[in-house]
Amino acid sequence: MALSKFSNLDLIDKPDCIGLRKNGRCTRLKQEWCSGTSCPFKRTPAEEAASERRALERLAALDKQAQHRIAKKYYDGNPAWITNMPHLL
Repeated sequence: MALSKFSNLDLIDKPDCIGLRKNGRCTRLKQEWCSGTSCPFKRTPAEEAASERRALERLAALDKQAQHRIAKKYYDGNPAWITNMPHLL
């Protein structure tokens, strides 16, 4: 049987964090187990989406030359922030 937060009772007390694997390990830190609500890197899916949106907004606010350099270096020339957020054009 595959482990999940609902089938593994050891995980029932853990927070809703995007870094929590189904086996209870942390994907964000090099520690073996999730440290729970006291973890400073704990982030819900909604918090992660908001963080990504803010990052794309910051990229879109840069001048066109800087955007082109960043797109070329990190996004294979495709400015993903424009594709994902066309209202920022």
